[in-house]
Amino acid sequence: MESPSRPTSSLTDESRRVALEESFLRERLSVISNIVQRHINYPPIARRMGWEGKVLVSFVLEPNGDIRNLKVLKSSGYEVLDKEALDAIRRSYKEFPKPPVIVVIKLPINFRLE
Repeated sequence: MESPSRPTSSLTDESRRVALEESFLRERLSVISNIVQRHINYPPIARRMGWEGKVLVSFVLEPNGDIRNLKVLKSSGYEVLDKEALDAIRRSYKEFPKPPVIVVIKLPINFRLE
């Protein structure tokens, strides 16, 4: 027979994990966003054509700093901008702060010509 304290304990672990994840996102998402922005190379064709847009990407950030499941959730409408958003994350993720738990990150990346 299973002990009644078991579900409570795993619920506590899960709620602690969720709290750590939320706290990390609150404190560090803008840091991660700024790091990615520094690594954006506006594609020359997009610049010439005047293409702008917002790409929503998502990925899993591991406590060791690795990323996985990197993908576009919402396209900018331009494949070249979507690809650059993913490439910018691949170039910059080693600079991201390391989370205390596995964190799912959803990050909007804006491409705006100045």
